[in-house]
Amino acid sequence: MGSALADDGARIEFSEYGNPRAPTLVLVHGITESREAWAPIVPALAEHWRVVAVDLRGHGESERRGPYDPVTLASDVHAVVRALELEAPLMVGHSLGGVVVSAYAGSGFTARGVIDVDQPLALGAFKAALEPLMPLLRGEPEEFASAIGV
Repeated sequence: MGSALADDGARIEFSEYGNPRAPTLVLVHGITESREAWAPIVPALAEHWRVVAVDLRGHGESERRGPYDPVTLASDVHAVVRALELEAPLMVGHSLGGVVVSAYAGSGFTARGVIDVDQPLALGAFKAALEPLMPLLRGEPEEFASAIGV
């Protein structure tokens, strides 16, 4: 486990697995998840890759500090890539993570390739779908648990 500082000073947490000399795979989770979402497949991936799983800001053990837009999140992921001195990693994102890895490549950060898993390509519709949830997603864990009846 490690951490990197984003351009605005936010602390971004990550975990590393596998052979440090193998090609690198960077895993980015979906909204309301953490890097632990990848745990079921990390052992198999780590047999062939250097695997870096990132907690996006506001998720997992990373600092909760806005903004939370895809370009900022992509820059945060790049802070991890930079801190680890990775060269052209393969970027894999699930759901929101797919948006983030697409923004990563679109921002000009070097990547071996981008794999989007279950990411909507119509980002306007995705944003509209999330709008009603924004107060819950930005609130406290207790508020969210109460809203979903836990």
